[in-house]
Amino acid sequence: MDESSIITYDKIYDILRLEKYKKEIQKLDQDFNSKVTAYINEKEAILENQKSKDSIFAEQSIIKTRRQLDNAKAILKEIHERREAKIVLLALLNSRTGQKLQEAGSLIEEEYKLYIELITLFNIYRENTLHKLIMGTIPNFERPGSAVNQKINEKYVKFLTAVPEFSGEDMKSYGPYTADDKAVLPVKVSEVLIKNKMAEEV
Repeated sequence: MDESSIITYDKIYDILRLEKYKKEIQKLDQDFNSKVTAYINEKEAILENQKSKDSIFAEQSIIKTRRQLDNAKAILKEIHERREAKIVLLALLNSRTGQKLQEAGSLIEEEYKLYIELITLFNIYRENTLHKLIMGTIPNFERPGSAVNQKINEKYVKFLTAVPEFSGEDMKSYGPYTADDKAVLPVKVSEVLIKNKMAEEV
């Protein structure tokens, strides 16, 4: 296996350092979560193996491995929380401006789904509060869960090829998109793209 693709304690620490000192969300490999899972499971297996040995050296190794494992978990928690905060800000900016943000390309799939759901919630909240106030209507914001459930007429897709800007049946403009871009689109629009092998549902 390519050593550059393996997660180590030092690499996890470097990721946290970059997230701490850089304003932009840092790009992670799409299989980051599976690599981290493999790392944690490997360290847990090493720890169990060390516990099965009875010697003064084994005891020292157990302490060292346990400390590194605990530190790694603490670092992963901080990475998650820092990226989570940045995703919230990205979604808020996207919702306010309607512009696609370049930083969203640095998100792994699970984070991108959160990002899209947050944009949906921010948009629904704005439509049911600020827009109603401006029109002289008392806001009537629904519970977030029920609001999201109303979006079942949409699909989350990944583009397989570049697609120029186009208009859907709802007369709204979509795109342009490049290969590997992801977006939440109306079901009918998504199905046309999927049928023509221009995108796939994720």
